[in-house]
Amino acid sequence: MIKIFDYSLAFLGLLFLWPVMLIVVILGYFDTGSPIFRQERVGRDQKPLR
Repeated sequence: MIKIFDYSLAFLGLLFLWPVMLIVVILGYFDTGSPIFRQERVGRDQKPLR
């Protein structure tokens, strides 16, 4: 019974929040050029690392 309740609430959450997630992805794409954040750092032997 609780498992059905969990799945139904997760489905409803995704159903109602997908427009918000889509807007966040679009804003991230226009802000940084990619919806996934990447950062270059200095790795071993001073080589750049993503």
